[in-house]
Order: sequence, then structure tokens, then C-alpha cells
Amino acid sequence: ANAEYVLMLVKAYDTELAAQGIAPHLRPDATVVTLQNGLGNAARIRANLPNGQQVLAGVTSQAARRVSSGLILHTGVGPTVIGYESDSERARANCIVEALSKAGLPSAVTGRIEPFIWQKIAINAAINGPTAIAGVPNGTLAERASLLEAATILADEAATVAAAHGYELEGIHRTLRDTIEATAENRSSILQDVDAGRRTEADVIYGSLIAAGRARGLALP
Repeated sequence: ANAEYVLMLVKAYDTELAAQGIAPHLRPDATVVTLQNGLGNAARIRANLPNGQQVLAGVTSQAARRVSSGLILHTGVGPTVIGYESDSERARANCIVEALSKAGLPSAVTGRIEPFIWQKIAINAAINGPTAIAGVPNGTLAERASLLEAATILADEAATVAAAHGYELEGIHRTLRDTIEATAENRSSILQDVDAGRRTEADVIYGSLIAAGRARGLALP
């Protein structure tokens, strides 16, 4: 209840319930920051919070997995980017970025977060499905030609959808290779969910891409 910033990190399919759960307890000047997978999380959070509550959208490429209860292994270091649309939002974004960076999580702000969100969902689509189906860590994608081909096709389809919505994902193949290398030891979030018998974010990642593609008349086989 006293938090100045609240990080929304729940699975995207739990966003509405989580926002409704924290709404009665938030300070009026608190800022909620979403770093979740998928598209449209910030809008869903705003729709379930009191009018005027500050919500910032961001992305993170940190990779981790739970080894056991209370033990988390940080398996890949990547950038975190927080978006803003106004001067007041920029000041808040700078504050959270400073805190994260001091904690050892390299972070930055941007006035155009949408391209980063689209790039993240493209990379998630490329890596999560193939690794979950094959049951392998991310690094195996670079070692098996068939898996790398599948990942590349998925990245290309996602980039096509992004372009149709006005966001060109230049260098997506290089970003995909760099991400696979940086998170080689990580087991993707969908694979971790499959391993644990939990619901996955397949609908969030692939479903939102398919819906966004259909909105522009695109087929995503």
C-alpha cells in the first residue's frame, strides 16, 4: 500500500485479476509498470485501475528460472526498457530505471516503447514454441538447423505483423541470434510452464499475434 512503484510481472492472462486485486490498495500517486509478455497489457491494467492511476509500459530481456522454492537462477542478462509519453511519465520512468540499474539490471527509458514491445513478442514467438515442443534450452535452437529454421520463420511472421501495424523490426534475425546466445542456458517461459504442468502463455504470445495479423488481413500459417 505504501509502494511508489509497482512492477506488474504476473502471467499476462492474470493481468485483469491482478490489477483488480491491487486497485484498492494503491496510493493515488503510485505508478504501475508492466514488463509482461504479449500485447496490450498496459491498456488492460488501466481498464482495471482507478482513473488517473499512472501506468507505464516496458519490456525486459532478463532470463531466469526457478531451481527450487526460494532459489532463482539468473540465466541471462538483457536490457530493460521503460516507455513514457509525457514529461511527468518520463520523470517517473527515469526513477524506476535508476533504481533497476543500481540493482544490477541495466535499464533505459524511451519515448517509443511500441517497437520494443513488438520486438519482444517476435523474439518470444520465435523461441518459446520451438523450445517448448522440443523440450530443449534456448541455446539448442542455434545447434539444430530445423529448430533454427522454425524460429526464424516465426520471427519473420511476427515482424510482418509488426510492419503492418507501422513498426519495422529491422535486424530481427540478428536480434534472434543474439538472444539465443545470451540466454543459451535458459529454459523458455513456456517450456518451464510445460515442465511444471502449468497453463502457458501460448494464447498471449501467439494468439495476440494471430489476432493482430487478422486485423490487417494477414494469414500466419
